[in-house]
Amino acid sequence: RLAAAAGYRNAGTVEFLVDPDTGTFMFMEVNTRLQVEHPVTEETTGLDLVKLQLHLASGGRLTGQPPAVRGHAIEARLCAEDPEHGFAPAPGRVVRLTLPSGPGIRVDSRVREGDTVAAEFDPIIAKIIAYGGDRAEALARLRRALAQTAVVVEGGTSNRSLLLTLLDRPEVCDGQVDSEWLDRFTAAGAHLPPADPVALLAAAVEAYQADAAADRAAFHARAARGRPEPPTEVGHACLLRYRGVRYPLRTFRTGPRTYRVDAGGTLADVAIAAEDAYERRILVGGRRHRVTSVTEGPAFRIEVDGAAHTVVRDDGGVVRAASPAFVVSVLVAPGDPVAAGDPLLVLESMKMETTVCAPYGGEVATLEVAANVQVEAGAPLLRIRATATVGAAESTGSPVDLHGLTAPRPAGCPPCELVYAALNSYLLGYDLDPLAVRGLITRQRRLGESALPADPALLGCEDGLLDLFADVASLYRPRTETEPLDGMAADTPQEYLLSYLQWLDPDRAGLPDRYRERLEHALRRYGVATLDPTKALEEAVVWMFRSFSRATELVPVVAGILERRLAHRDALMPRPDAAGPLRSRLDRLAAAAQGRHQVIADLARDVRFRFLDEPLLARAIEDGYATVDAHLAALRADPQCADRRARLARLVRSPQPLRGRLLDHWLRGGDRSFHEVLLEVYTRRYYRTRRLGALGFTAGHGYLLCATGYPLAGRGVHLVTAYAPLAELPQLSRAVAAHLANSAQAGSDVVVDVTAWRPGETP
Repeated sequence: RLAAAAGYRNAGTVEFLVDPDTGTFMFMEVNTRLQVEHPVTEETTGLDLVKLQLHLASGGRLTGQPPAVRGHAIEARLCAEDPEHGFAPAPGRVVRLTLPSGPGIRVDSRVREGDTVAAEFDPIIAKIIAYGGDRAEALARLRRALAQTAVVVEGGTSNRSLLLTLLDRPEVCDGQVDSEWLDRFTAAGAHLPPADPVALLAAAVEAYQADAAADRAAFHARAARGRPEPPTEVGHACLLRYRGVRYPLRTFRTGPRTYRVDAGGTLADVAIAAEDAYERRILVGGRRHRVTSVTEGPAFRIEVDGAAHTVVRDDGGVVRAASPAFVVSVLVAPGDPVAAGDPLLVLESMKMETTVCAPYGGEVATLEVAANVQVEAGAPLLRIRATATVGAAESTGSPVDLHGLTAPRPAGCPPCELVYAALNSYLLGYDLDPLAVRGLITRQRRLGESALPADPALLGCEDGLLDLFADVASLYRPRTETEPLDGMAADTPQEYLLSYLQWLDPDRAGLPDRYRERLEHALRRYGVATLDPTKALEEAVVWMFRSFSRATELVPVVAGILERRLAHRDALMPRPDAAGPLRSRLDRLAAAAQGRHQVIADLARDVRFRFLDEPLLARAIEDGYATVDAHLAALRADPQCADRRARLARLVRSPQPLRGRLLDHWLRGGDRSFHEVLLEVYTRRYYRTRRLGALGFTAGHGYLLCATGYPLAGRGVHLVTAYAPLAELPQLSRAVAAHLANSAQAGSDVVVDVTAWRPGETP
């Protein structure tokens, strides 16, 4: 009737309010355009309202009956607005936008990644419409669609978290809301998700990464000048404000993707399973969470499993020097308010003055420098603290509880794996409190004392630390005094590494292939696969450079492992198939430690000898004596055998000591012919450096004598060899004297070589 009275001949949108008590509809307005909610009508009727508008505008008419309504549809408007601050527009550049799809889901959006949501217009990003057979199905589909949605607005935020919160409210699920319900709901603060310790921990990690990035920039600036120095601070401290509560925290990076947060003695662990510029998959207290993080000055906008939180760095964001410079003047003082772009300091570098401006607004918290001082690249200049209007809404709630959020011990994990995993992280250069390291070293020593010598878990842990120590030590070993210079340059691992850090380019640094392979192998421990310049590589070399000083601290640990191996040699002798890897490990360890950690080099060589070389020598000696015994047994059986000369020659050339062996065979008895064989072997073997004459054998007074001669210094020497018990030397001497009286040439020197023994003495 209104359209007819007004003469309106076109499509329009009519809005009503409904009284929930009486069911009465009350007219509000007619719009000659489509409303934002028109997809709800389209989904439940099957109409295309835009198509119908064009049809009518071209002169067409609406014919027939209106279509029947089928099912249920609900629309959510995804907007760049901040529910924590009165739904104020929070526009910015959309840097991440993942929109949902699936059965019953429709998305209308004009925004794509890279677009900017302007502050002058409706800050809507997308409309997400869910259709179902009934209200419950539509709500379930919409809930799933919003959970699949990812949106990051650089410089702003979105209302995605609020939408998910509303979908869980029973009033919304039942449709029992009125036009003032949302105002009452937000006034009570119920639209804010409960305080979540995961949000606080994620912000602590973000703050750590921001400080670590500044340290990394300073390290590379010094390395470019040939003077790299690793960060001296272990962990990073920060003061965070969340829901009106301040949290002094200290964060440690304990591994490539693990962090430990210390909140006044309460510890919590965070493991990052995957990450990109904004999104993370993190593990806290044994539970996985999907986290989106955006940094805005000193504020961190953290979204945990769809719930949005704002955490503010209450100690302020740090403004740092971009390069080495001289501070000409400081233009602000603590407590001064500043806006983004306001001048803060004037620096001079390379005879050029540069004004450092505020990257964001806030209040100057502290000044870290004064005029007329020199600063390095990355040095902190001042801190800007967020003002009261920036950050999370205040709350009178209790502080979040971080208890019970340490990483659970894996089921069945041996105690040694936890200890050695921490020692490995420390040796890799990651953050461990020195006091904690001393405790780890004590626990490691006790494990070695209490565990079974051949405990496979402990041996595996020890081998892992030995390999890591060898990798670290081999990359930064100085040239020892015994190593010659390569041409005119001191091409040492230490020089190679310093040159590489200066350029982060192996070709420009002139790295030889062998050193490049060692460097790539070491960097793989930090998750870096190649030497191509990446952010991951820049991070890894900082940790790696700090690991070199850590190697010296862990020398007692490595020495203790090697000494334990020596003490339990019998129980730890390797199988033949494990000898090769063990030899390679010990050789690498000895070579890497030579000259810098000499005690480790010496112990590694000692372990190699005791475990690998000495058994080989023992087997060679045993085989040698077995050959000697075989030859002597053959000669005992037939002293005049056909190969007598060859057997005697092999016995004379045997590398094993034979005095005791020959005496043992003498004492076993035998005929005169075999005893002559023993005397001949003895004489030819121990006088093989002389040009002996023919050997003769005589028997007198019950003793067998072997006689020969050789020239020495122009004179002749008459040699007599014999075997006799020590107590019978007087009788033997008379036999020798009788022989000499009949055989020795006048003017010859005489050498009498007697093998004697006491009764019962073992040869």
